[in-house]
Formats: sequence, C-alpha cells, structure tokens
Amino acid sequence: MKQIELARLLNLDKSTVHNYVRQGRTPSADILERIAEIFGVSVDYLLGRDTSWLESLPPELRELLSNPNNRDILDVVAQLAKGGATADQIRTNLKSLVALKKALKEIGE
Repeated sequence: MKQIELARLLNLDKSTVHNYVRQGRTPSADILERIAEIFGVSVDYLLGRDTSWLESLPPELRELLSNPNNRDILDVVAQLAKGGATADQIRTNLKSLVALKKALKEIGE
C-alpha cells in the first residue's frame, strides 16, 4: 500500500503518514489502532511487541529469550523475524548474539 492510500484511509495528510514512515514520528494511540485495523495486525505488532513468532523457535531458545535480562537480544531477534528471516537464520544470529553478550559480560563491558 502506498503512503497516499494509507493517508486517505486514515483521513490524514500524506505528509503526516510520510513523517510516520520516514521520519520516525510516532502516531497517536488512536491512529495506531486505526493502522492496526487496516493491516489486520495488533498494535503490539506495530510497536514490535508481538512475540507470537517465538513459537516457531526451539524450546531452549524460547526459554533464553523469556529471560528479561536478554531483552536486547529479543529486540534484535524480533527485527530479524519482521524482516522475513527463517527460523534457521534467527537461530544462527541468536547464537552469535548470545556468544557476544557472554564475551562482553566476561570482560566487564
């Protein structure tokens, strides 16, 4: 969908939608709800908080990611999943991230 079409559906100026998409401006809660409805997703999904994709990962990785101390890793994995990465690609990247985090902790970073 083009920005101008979304702007029309939201009854907004196209420059406002452009600012959401390209300038990182955050829409109001009302607009987020309307965008979620248009695309058939949850507001949590739009905000990157939907973790339903975790179900496709092996249990040991789900357990690791459920630890609140690993929120930074979860955020990276969520971005990979949104970008269309496969479970194998996520698993590979996750192992690298965990190793990096462990190494940084060991050296006191």
